[in-house]
Amino acid sequence: MRLNRRGLYPALFLLGFACSSLVAFLLFDAIPHVEDEHAILRQAKIFSSGAFSAELPAVPSAFSIPFMVEYEGRQFSKYHPGFSLLLVPGVLLDAPWLINACLSGLNLCLVFRLVGRNWNRQIAALTIFLLLCSPMFLAISGSLFSHTALLSCLLSFLHFFFRLRSDTSVRPAIFAGCALGFAACIRPFSAALLALPCVLTAVWHICATRDSARERYVRSYVILGSLTLLLCGVLPLYNYMTSGSAMTNAYTLIWPYDTLGFGPESGRGVGGHTFAKGLLNLKLDMRQYASLSLGWPSLAGVPLIVLPILAGLLLKPRRAQDLLLLLPLLILALGYTFYWARGGSLFGARYYFESIPFICALVAVGIYKLALLSKATSLTYLLVILTACWGAQSESLPMLAKLKDLYGIDASDSEVVDRAGISNALVFVSVRHWTDYGRLSWRNEADLQGDIVFAMDGGTVRNKAVRALHPHREVFSFDRRREPKLLSVEEPLDKREVIRK
Repeated sequence: MRLNRRGLYPALFLLGFACSSLVAFLLFDAIPHVEDEHAILRQAKIFSSGAFSAELPAVPSAFSIPFMVEYEGRQFSKYHPGFSLLLVPGVLLDAPWLINACLSGLNLCLVFRLVGRNWNRQIAALTIFLLLCSPMFLAISGSLFSHTALLSCLLSFLHFFFRLRSDTSVRPAIFAGCALGFAACIRPFSAALLALPCVLTAVWHICATRDSARERYVRSYVILGSLTLLLCGVLPLYNYMTSGSAMTNAYTLIWPYDTLGFGPESGRGVGGHTFAKGLLNLKLDMRQYASLSLGWPSLAGVPLIVLPILAGLLLKPRRAQDLLLLLPLLILALGYTFYWARGGSLFGARYYFESIPFICALVAVGIYKLALLSKATSLTYLLVILTACWGAQSESLPMLAKLKDLYGIDASDSEVVDRAGISNALVFVSVRHWTDYGRLSWRNEADLQGDIVFAMDGGTVRNKAVRALHPHREVFSFDRRREPKLLSVEEPLDKREVIRK
């Protein structure tokens, strides 16, 4: 039964929401795993408390979190503030996973809308199918990375940007400016790279038109640019409120070499980052991207994704907009050669995540053209489904399986604490690696004054100092490598009572 337009977009939203939620719970237990996620979530909790930064604890080493800057008595995330701001409603609902789940649903709706309007609904539906087969798209949508939110802002920006030519009101310019400005608050470098073609398009529109149309374009683009710059002001404001300087690069407060560019001051190693290292990173990232962007396998060393891409570009009818679908990937690939770190990870080449819907659309265009050329539409689509199943078995499922309990982090330790029924407690967590603490530290409130406070076990002297900060709390010890894991600590410290496994 065909969905009418009224039911199509709610169905797409629910589909994206469901897929993201399943990944969030089945793979990640709906908790942060990677260092980036921990820092982003902690900053969201700080924002939810009404502050830009948190007061540094008197014993900071007991509560240290990777990529949280400790600067002049304050603590804040090194990451740009946009996504942490978006997470605030999820934090208040005690469900931060909810934000990316909703944004994933929105992304499917926007992709279908954009592809359907610029190509056709058949290609749009095929693009959605390919997106939902993409292990990178699924994994990152179910995580607490900021890429899903950036994609939502960029797709929203494109949706309204394309309406500027047909809509004579200022509303598309207002919404496009807000979307692009907030994208810059999430990941400014990626946002700037991906907005560049639209900036050039705007200049061309103004120069190539005359009279009233030109005046309308100037008005619209001035509004768009002004709102973008206004929202970009959040970045220097955040820097000023956290570090005292609007020009601070918080990344360098963790690693002084964490900057864009080439030379000894950028990147690790002798001589710093070089263009040759950037090209090597790109080569390695593109290998991963070729297999994990759609989850399609390789045959005789050639990624199968190449065939429909070439078909989309070379087969008739050839249109310039087909070629433009490659632009986001090319721009991101070129831009990130200037950054010393690789985009590749267990999540795939995530620095290029925002290009995946466009590559899926290009592949869908290629498949559509092949179906028309062969005059065997059903057989073509059957081969696509079989290829997707082959890729799921050889690429997607193995990749997603590696993300299960990533870094050894899952919700089991938190469940042990919940089953114990403790309250008004201070729990010292035995730590051999930061992930031991990461299994529980995500539960801490921004001010470390929640019902249960988790601190790293640092030995008798440091623990005594931490206990002095929480004199009225019952004290516990937690060690995931022993049974029982949770013990009540009484004076003297060597007298311990088993609470509960």
